[in-house]
Amino acid sequence: MIQSGDEEHVRKLENVTWIYGRIVINGTSLSVIDFFEHLEYVAYFKDDEYSIYIINNTGLTSAVYPNLRLVRTTNKNPRVIVFRDNNAQLSFDPAVCFNIRNRQQRN
Repeated sequence: MIQSGDEEHVRKLENVTWIYGRIVINGTSLSVIDFFEHLEYVAYFKDDEYSIYIINNTGLTSAVYPNLRLVRTTNKNPRVIVFRDNNAQLSFDPAVCFNIRNRQQRN
């Protein structure tokens, strides 16, 4: 979980390629999520929770996962990546979701 106060440490995640667990970014002052540059796989197997949950980041205007290939889950809810209550500008940019979706479909 990345939360308020953790912003100065996010660059430590730049070389991570696999995450076994959930990504939650909640209540930060981040304006962009660009530090998962090498992330390819996320595996989270708890049924009632989202695998990638980006919530309450009021300054967040961009999020990119350029190498994300697969989000693996047993969750029957197909919404494994959720953006909620972030900056409105992020909601109006369909490229955020389309880029993540299209990248996963190609791989």
